[in-house]
Amino acid sequence: MMLTRDITGERFERWTVLSYSHKFKQRTYWLCRCDCGTERVIKAQNLCAGESRSCGCIRKETLVKAATRHGMHFTPEYFAWRDIKRRCFNSSFKNYKDYGGRGITMCSEWRSSFPAFYEHVGSRPGIKFSIERIDNEKGYEPGNVKWATPTEQHNNKRTNRPLTLNGKTLNMAQWARELGINFNTIGARFRKRLPVEQILFKGKLPRRSHGQ
Repeated sequence: MMLTRDITGERFERWTVLSYSHKFKQRTYWLCRCDCGTERVIKAQNLCAGESRSCGCIRKETLVKAATRHGMHFTPEYFAWRDIKRRCFNSSFKNYKDYGGRGITMCSEWRSSFPAFYEHVGSRPGIKFSIERIDNEKGYEPGNVKWATPTEQHNNKRTNRPLTLNGKTLNMAQWARELGINFNTIGARFRKRLPVEQILFKGKLPRRSHGQ
């Protein structure tokens, strides 16, 4: 049901209506402020139906409570957080040299608080997902991590460089799949600094090409 009356000053869950905003396609929109201070324009119908209860802070608080009150020490999310800290800060950990050893760290807020980490990343979407850094040159921090599949992580490896052939740019793994070339073969040719035409050559390279 469309709301046409003036609802300025009224509360809907955590929203307080500040003023009328506009009308679009016969729907009325109001400028609202959440209890946390966030301001947003909300459709009146969503306010009345309870479909918009807050700016999102209710969901975040629910996640934090789930992490702190119900115990998550044996969950994939907790194991991911624990292992990240080991990779970044424990010099005895097997993968430390590829993380902490080259300056990759975890932000101080997450390092000291699993709930803060969990609030940002949320629950693991599925059994095949693990935490990935979006930019491999940056650390584990808000905006730079996500749950990713093994294929997505493989595509984002530092060793999985982009290559351009005939105006088309793909990373090594994508070229390997497209051309039917072994990924390790492409990597070995790349390390020899061969021309891209030879790196992505399907089949055995002629002898005269080796060592160029």
